Amino acid sequence: AFLLFKTSYLAGRGGSLTCFEAGLDSVPFAEAQMARARRHVPLLKVRVVPSILDFELLAPKSVDLFLSSHVIEHMPDPCWFLDGLKRVLKPGGLVFTEVPDQDPLGDRTFRRAGEIHLVFFNQKTFRNMMVTSGFQLLHIGSYQWGSVVRSLFKWPGPDQG
Repeated sequence: AFLLFKTSYLAGRGGSLTCFEAGLDSVPFAEAQMARARRHVPLLKVRVVPSILDFELLAPKSVDLFLSSHVIEHMPDPCWFLDGLKRVLKPGGLVFTEVPDQDPLGDRTFRRAGEIHLVFFNQKTFRNMMVTSGFQLLHIGSYQWGSVVRSLFKWPGPDQG
């Protein structure tokens, strides 16, 4: 699961965001975290969506920023997911992602640990998938000794790009 931030109230106010990632079994935990955060920051507008695949719960063009860390590589069809994401992102909306930088042969450690990646990415393949899906690359790079691809893309809107 993931959190979607309604960030328009932060624009120009010098505000900051903290992302609380909700797993499929940790939505109640994430909601409790958000309730505690709202006591300290009354204007905090964060919505917890139970599943990353529940796009029908979101209005079209309603999301300013999508944050994803180590999620997309677990999806059987990332391009289908990106199509749904484009529907809910506002034109100019941002997509920040992190995926493991690996190839299928180098993923044996993850498989032995029980963490099954359905899709394998490196910088080139991840960039190609995002650009082919219509997103504009703003930044892509590796961190943690080259083991993670961190990227920022912009959705220009259906009529741009």
